[in-house]
Amino acid sequence: MRQFSFIHALIVFAALALAAAPAHALKWPPKDEPVSSSGGSSGGTPVPEPSSMILFGAGAAAFMLTKRRKKSD
Repeated sequence: MRQFSFIHALIVFAALALAAAPAHALKWPPKDEPVSSSGGSSGGTPVPEPSSMILFGAGAAAFMLTKRRKKSD
């Protein structure tokens, strides 16, 4: 039973790590993008997508439920 909870925790952790990784970090091989000669930055602070936040919330809720069920057993 303890091994199942460890495997479940690894799956949740992997899902959260993939959801939190920026999309450009998952591309392989990395592509060289031309550098802008204007000297300014082209964007602001990256904001997580709503689906990433939903995945994170679902993983956190599942983790908390498994902990709660273990306490009641």
